Amino acid sequence: MDQPRCVVNDFLWDISDHSSELTILCKGKRIRVFIDVAYLESSPSLKSQYLRYLEVADAFKLDGLTIDDFYDWILEACLPEFRKLAPSEIGPRPTIADHLSLDMLHYKMHAVAGNLTLVHCTDKRDEYIPFGSRFDEDACSAWPITAPEDVYIAKDTTGDALYQTPGKVIFDEKEYFFKPLHYSDRQQCKRELKMYKEIKEAGLESLRISLLYSIVRGGDGTVYGLLLRFINAAAMTLSCALKLSTPEHMRQRWAGQITDVLNHLHHAGIVWGDVKPENVLIDREKNAWVIDFGGGYTEGWVEKDLAETIEGDKQGLARIQEYLKAGRRPRCIEGS
Repeated sequence: MDQPRCVVNDFLWDISDHSSELTILCKGKRIRVFIDVAYLESSPSLKSQYLRYLEVADAFKLDGLTIDDFYDWILEACLPEFRKLAPSEIGPRPTIADHLSLDMLHYKMHAVAGNLTLVHCTDKRDEYIPFGSRFDEDACSAWPITAPEDVYIAKDTTGDALYQTPGKVIFDEKEYFFKPLHYSDRQQCKRELKMYKEIKEAGLESLRISLLYSIVRGGDGTVYGLLLRFINAAAMTLSCALKLSTPEHMRQRWAGQITDVLNHLHHAGIVWGDVKPENVLIDREKNAWVIDFGGGYTEGWVEKDLAETIEGDKQGLARIQEYLKAGRRPRCIEGS
């Protein structure tokens, strides 16, 4: 029997009241599945397993289990219902607007005769927007505005348009990376816009860093995301690229490139912020690119009291250099 492709696009949970909500993309539809421990009372074993998975979600990893194991458990129960769904049609050139307007379905997950079973919701649910938030006009004033219906999902990722948030996109026949804006990202995005403006004013566009070209905003003022420089890295971060077998000359090359970028940024008074290997991309030519100017810090790479300072950048850089030299996370942050 054919198994439809399904991807968990979003997951929210509340460990205190044992409720959760998954947003699943399948057959060109956005499907929300609501789970509450009360729905599973008739099956103590399913209830116990669900509560265990919530603990896993809260801890990220527990007793060898990860959140992916929870997703697999839920998706397996969803498949009988999802197989019945007729696929939504999508045009030959899907846009960000198309992705935002996917058909929406709502379900609850219940225990029925000892099995997880999807039950279609007929009660009215709150409006769901996968990403996007209102934003201060002043914060956007320095940048061109692009409508979501004018941003096309790149052809080589069109097959994924129905299954995940678009990344590589086309606008005005040029490639960009689309970074969606979620409501919880508003403060981070404010800093990011400020940093990109300072980078532009300092004339640092030639550096191997992410750059902002335009803001994707709807007619009602909702900002859906940013059009950034496309870096041909196939989602390869430094943490993914670095192996124990990586040659010494390549490690030195990456360390030198990252250091050079930071020196130029600091000379202009610009702080990178969240310094860590996950915010370094390695492109197909094996060059290192610094990305993500949203700020913040990651425990183990930059100390909290040094977050978003030049001193914090230097601390994070030193730890990245140690990471590159050793081929593994520095001893001070192993397990973090």
